[in-house]
Amino acid sequence: MTVAPDPPAVPDLDARLADWEAAGLVTPAQAAGIRRHEGLAGARAGADRRVGWRPWLAEVVGYVGAAFALGALVLILDDLWDRLAVGGRLTLAALLTVLVLGSGAAVPTRTGAPLRRLGAVLWTAGVAGTAWTAALLLDGVLDLPERWLTVGTAGTALTVALVLLARRGHAPVQLAALLAAGVLGVALIDAVAPLPPSETAVGALLLGLGTAWALAGAGGWLGPPRVAEVAGAALALVATQVLAAAPSPLPGLWLGLVLAAGVAALSVPTGRPHLLLVGAAGLFVVVPRLVFELFADTLGAPVTLLAVGLLLILLAVGLARVRGLARDAGPAAGPTLRVGGADG
Repeated sequence: MTVAPDPPAVPDLDARLADWEAAGLVTPAQAAGIRRHEGLAGARAGADRRVGWRPWLAEVVGYVGAAFALGALVLILDDLWDRLAVGGRLTLAALLTVLVLGSGAAVPTRTGAPLRRLGAVLWTAGVAGTAWTAALLLDGVLDLPERWLTVGTAGTALTVALVLLARRGHAPVQLAALLAAGVLGVALIDAVAPLPPSETAVGALLLGLGTAWALAGAGGWLGPPRVAEVAGAALALVATQVLAAAPSPLPGLWLGLVLAAGVAALSVPTGRPHLLLVGAAGLFVVVPRLVFELFADTLGAPVTLLAVGLLLILLAVGLARVRGLARDAGPAAGPTLRVGGADG
């Protein structure tokens, strides 16, 4: 008696590879190498042909519909907003927010990139709608003091964004969560401090938040990981410039130089070109400011030109090294599983 072999799980593995690639868990070269090794290249091409133009058409139709809806909403609000009572405004904002969030949730989990992008846009708009609804509730109904209004609004938006991010790790939702977290932190300092927060306090808060965000992405606790690494590192570098706005700018500038150089240097051995670009951008911002702060009008211009030229050379060498490492580790490497990875 001959037992028929089990059918190969080609579609399932191919779908998981697509999810891993969208989440940044594997590079496109690694995904292509795994497909070639498992004999999925033909299946992938056939799947792409079967999908065809329908997801792209659905994405375009969705964006056009959103544009029409947004235009109609602006006209309605311009005509009726002043005549609506607080309850009417709150009801309208809540209904629109629920509608947008529900539309994003209706997008299938396993779908093509076009519909994933549409779902990400809808959920990001839902986070913004949540902040709008919370502001109307806290201000118009609960009559919260002004210094706590931003705290409540940003806290509500952050909570919703984190819930959505835990379900599907869309990159725009993650950026919305980071923005809400930064606003919440600064608003809390402003609410509890007897005086307006100083540049040092705000810069230290943003520096800690950005560093923690980047480390969470690198450790796999926050997805998509690459987005978390880039956003967190960029926020930390921006925080050093906030510190440099203090009466004594040199500590912030030196910290920015060390941080930018560290991020750029870390990108080479780890094969992360996105970190190299962030670190290089930070160096191009920090180094000229530091040079002029140290040398003023004496040697500022020529030393700055020299520093920028050296930075360009280092950037070119770094890009070559990172691409070489990625090429060497590409097809042979398997998927790097991360906890919390999600689609972009």
